[in-house]
Amino acid sequence: MREPVGADLEIAEIAARTQAAGGPAVLFENVRERTGSVVTGLLAETTRLCRALDVAALDDLVPRFATLAGEGRRGWLDRLTSPGAADVVDRFRPKLVRVADAQQVVKLGADINLEELPALRCRSEETCARLSPCLVLTHDAESGIRSVASAVLPIVGRNRLAALWSPYSTAGRHLTACAKIGEKLPVSVVVGGEPVTMVAASLPCPPEVDPLAFAGLLAETPVEIVGCRTQEVQTLANAEIVLEGYVDPEEPTIEAGVCSMATGLLRPMSGARVIHVTALTERNNPILVADVPVARGGEQAARTRLLERFVAPLLKVMTPDVVDLALPALGTRDGFAFLSIRKRRPHHARQLANAVWAIDALMATKIVVVVDEDVDVHDTERVLNQVAANVWPERDVNVWSGPSDPFDAAVAGAARGQKMLIDATSKLAEECDGPWMQRATMSEEIRKLVDDRWDEYGLEG
Repeated sequence: MREPVGADLEIAEIAARTQAAGGPAVLFENVRERTGSVVTGLLAETTRLCRALDVAALDDLVPRFATLAGEGRRGWLDRLTSPGAADVVDRFRPKLVRVADAQQVVKLGADINLEELPALRCRSEETCARLSPCLVLTHDAESGIRSVASAVLPIVGRNRLAALWSPYSTAGRHLTACAKIGEKLPVSVVVGGEPVTMVAASLPCPPEVDPLAFAGLLAETPVEIVGCRTQEVQTLANAEIVLEGYVDPEEPTIEAGVCSMATGLLRPMSGARVIHVTALTERNNPILVADVPVARGGEQAARTRLLERFVAPLLKVMTPDVVDLALPALGTRDGFAFLSIRKRRPHHARQLANAVWAIDALMATKIVVVVDEDVDVHDTERVLNQVAANVWPERDVNVWSGPSDPFDAAVAGAARGQKMLIDATSKLAEECDGPWMQRATMSEEIRKLVDDRWDEYGLEG
């Protein structure tokens, strides 16, 4: 789009309408009073996400994920971490380069002005523009283990960003480790670049595994990295924009207003850490990649579908009675999980629901609905029909206390969250009083007869 547009709300409204209609990614080349271009909706559709991963459909990734999950102990984690798998690690270890496109332009000191970037303000209540999606790279001061996390970072000054980190997140633990030895935490913020790195950051990666090696596994080629100019941390060599900086653990946290979420709610940015930017490096003519939160669809929904296809093989390895998993586009990624199972014993649904919560990436899921193996969990209406038909709330709804997303507006201020299991499976004799109603069926002989004669009937369908 070559028409002049504003980064303050206007682009966000255009992008929200485009994504709601299933439209294309939009490149805004003429952003008023800003330097550079901005693209929205880059991975907002499954087809574009598939192109980024070089597959025809997300289901084509299932065999690859199943291979990574492995069978039993010889799983993908073993392949990455066991001494006998050094060749696999070396194959996908990030490749360090000396010259990088991300450092074609270098700005230091007074030349840094984040407020010139075409970062978006997405809702009227937000007080500042934000960088989203972006990757935050840190490393542990003792072990050197790298962390790569997707983040939303409000711009709170010419050379300052606000970062809302849970103390239990990997970056939060890295900051705590720096505080113990009296050092600042070096940080690299990446905006744009190879989509596979952004995708990998949204998938569960064990802390012992370099997330960039994991991204290399997904892409089946090593990720290129380069040393930062002003901080002792590495960054992505093919990024559009890189912000180098540090977080001082002794510095008080700040209030950074609110950020809009895909739920339509506003997340308070209270207790945010300040990232002090010491260098801005970028390509010639960089394109800022921006994600606009929308209630249905959008980039979060596309990444959630990928997470769903990634986690399903892991669940099947952990618990072979799991048939399939769906993370429906209802609210947020942490709202619902639908699980179909081969039910073999009383209260089997309770056991397998806990397997869902045992996976870190699904730890904060609020509601798990468990159905029988013949129910398509990707058909939300069918799942809800099973809930209506099979659930007696006193017997089939269970609530536990446990970990939650600390930034979830629904649990704001609560010391702990809650999880709900809805057991919508058919009940065994030990689970109910009296015989359970059998499901009505049609004989295969009659179904085949009607299939063969359908054209004779002269009916549509």
